[in-house]
This record gives sequence, structure tokens and C-alpha cells, in this order.
Amino acid sequence: MSLIIPETEDIEKLQKQFSEALGDDYQVEMYTEVSSSSFFLTKKNVFDLVIFKNNIPFVGVEYKDVASSIHIRLKPEWFYSKFQEVNLKYGIYYFGKENQFYLWSEGKYSFQVFDFASVINAINRDAPIGERLCVDELAVEILGCMPDGIDGVELHKSLNKLFVEDNLIFNESSGEISFTKIVEDSFFKALLPQITVSKVCRYTTLNNLFLLLKDKRHCLCSLTCMNDIGETSYADSWIGYGAYAETYKTIEENNNSYILSCCASDKIDDLTMWRLYGQDAKGTCLIYDVKDEFIDNDSFFFAPVSYGRSQKEHDELEFISNILGWKKNGWRFRFNR
Repeated sequence: MSLIIPETEDIEKLQKQFSEALGDDYQVEMYTEVSSSSFFLTKKNVFDLVIFKNNIPFVGVEYKDVASSIHIRLKPEWFYSKFQEVNLKYGIYYFGKENQFYLWSEGKYSFQVFDFASVINAINRDAPIGERLCVDELAVEILGCMPDGIDGVELHKSLNKLFVEDNLIFNESSGEISFTKIVEDSFFKALLPQITVSKVCRYTTLNNLFLLLKDKRHCLCSLTCMNDIGETSYADSWIGYGAYAETYKTIEENNNSYILSCCASDKIDDLTMWRLYGQDAKGTCLIYDVKDEFIDNDSFFFAPVSYGRSQKEHDELEFISNILGWKKNGWRFRFNR
């Protein structure tokens, strides 16, 4: 008489589930050893299930009956090292109590949470992504990243209108979702203060005014040459997403982006502005008419600055950061500009 422990029965059920879903192109074996040799040593690990493709170990599966997934989120390296040691392309931890599959792919340093259908999709397509969300579900997920500090009723409505199939790009190989260029610009513009002005002003020195008149050209400032280094790296300190020029590409891109700082017309004769920017009240204040026909939002963009509520509260940047940290079924959202 032999005893079958409950965990073995569960692994057998999981084996059958994988076998039926994957079909004849794959073989799923229980309690199987996978080995990998290097110049120095041979490493061997036994897995609850091993999924073979073309008779080559492709996926290792570890079953956890009552354990919690909290540790895999806190210390993923403790878990994926077992797959990494034997050069498996994918590794899965299945937490039976939570009915969640944590998928690791070769070269990654974390796991992604999948449902069973999405795990099968990832294995079949040999890509670490599952079924993509429909556009309505995606809108709910992304707009759900909005912090409570944003007065979000009207903003939510305007952003929700951007989520239509034609406005989105789904990269099936990388699992990246993005807006088209024009729509992405509309997304960012919607996050900025919405005001309409007919005039703006700029304080400057008399010497700069004479140069403008003499050369008939207007001087703008490169984003990488702002007088306050904090302005250059401010967004990066929130989102860590290449806002600051770190690579040749971003240096080149930022050096080809220029800014003209102006203020609203109610500051046309402001004593503080004269002292700070008008050559200690010896300079001049230039007044510009705002002509909408010249604003194409591509080569020339016009909008108020979003300063945030305090040094530690900038809800719009927090929203962007939350979106960049969002993941589902291996899919993530990215911004291109």
C-alpha cells in the first residue's frame, strides 16, 4: 500500500493542466532533474515540473502549497537563482493557496504575476507576456494609477477619451504599450494647468534686448543649460526615466530642446520680477502676443508650468511614475518622448 501526499496529488493535477493546455508540442514531467555544465562545474536542480520543448528543458515549475508569495516579491533573487543556475529560459512558481503564477524569464531580475491562461500564452509564444487587456480594461488600469491629490473628474474624462484602439501601439514581442506620438503629447498636455492667455511677458537685460533687435533672432535656453541644475533633473528625481541627460541619445535630444520662460500678463510690472530678472530694475520687460496659429504642439509647445504642491508632493509626476511602474500579464506602459 502506498501513500500519496496531498502536494503530490496537486502537482499531478497541475501537470495534467499544463499538458492539456500546451498540447503535443510540449512534454511535462514531474520531479525531474535539470543540469547545466560550465567550465568549472556541473549544476543540477530538481523541479516539481519541467516543461520540455523539442526535448530540451524549457520551463521549470515549482509548486508552493501553503506558502505566501510575499517573499518572492521581497527577495526575488532567492527564487529565480534556481532557474538561473541551470540556464532555463523560463521559471514559474505556482502558489496554490493564492492561485497565482509568478513567471521569471532569462535575464530578468524579478517575477511577473500571471493567471494560468497568460502563462500558457507566454510559453506558446516564447515571450514573457500574456494576454493583453482590451482597451477599456487598460484605460481603467492606467487611470487607476492617478493619485488622490489630482482633481481628477474632468482630467479623467479627457484622458479616458484617448484610450481607443487607433491611439495605442501594442508591441507583442516586448510587452510594451504606448500612445502614438500625437496622442502622447495630448496626454502630457492634459496634465498641465489649463489656462488661456492672450499675452505673456519676459524680463531680460537691456544688452539682451539690443542683441535681439540687432540679430533679429530670439535666444532660447537649452534644457541642459538651465541656471538651476535642479530644474534639469527635477522630473528624473521623481520618475527615474531618463529625464536627465545620461546617455548620448538623451543628451542630444535635450540639447535640441529649448525653452523660453515667460510669466503671465499680471506680472508685467512686478517689482520682484524686475529685481530678479530685469537686471535689478535696469533692464526691460518684453510683452508677447500669443498667437494660436503658431502653436503646433510639435516643434513649438506652449503651456503653463506644473510646479507641484510642495517639494514632496507633485501629483502629476507621481501619476507618471505610477504608470511606469504598472504591470499586468507581463505588459507595461511606456512613454516615448
